[in-house]
Amino acid sequence: MKMAYNNPNYPNMEYVSCMVTDENEAIVPGYNETWEKEKVNNFFVHYIRHDGDNYTKGIDVVADYGSACRSYHT
Repeated sequence: MKMAYNNPNYPNMEYVSCMVTDENEAIVPGYNETWEKEKVNNFFVHYIRHDGDNYTKGIDVVADYGSACRSYHT
């Protein structure tokens, strides 16, 4: 995500692609998306969660900065 929209180091960025891979570097189905800059105004929050027994990883896609902050801090 270091190359995300509005990064001054990448002024011509038009698309962002995100994916989650498993331990074998295979893409996890349902976690491979591409967004076009002009069509979305979303925030992307990467996460790794532990429920006491298992770890899960993914990307939360939220519509505003406040939701992104809440997602990050949970």
